[in-house]
Amino acid sequence: MYGLAAVGLILVHRATRHLDLSQGAAATAAAFTMHRLRTDAGAPAVLAVVAGLAVAAGVGSAGAALARRIGPGRP
Repeated sequence: MYGLAAVGLILVHRATRHLDLSQGAAATAAAFTMHRLRTDAGAPAVLAVVAGLAVAAGVGSAGAALARRIGPGRP
């Protein structure tokens, strides 16, 4: 898991020359969602994983949209 996060961080840095730490935000939001669904709501593990992935996708999309708005004028 740490290896995949490190590879993603390096790829983003090499492509944009910026240090983008939004991967940590997406992973934290997904883990928090999965934990809350499993412990507080008593949801099945599969449902918690799917919801966590959906949250991570939403946070990642929001981060990408924000990065495009504040980044340089490249498409």
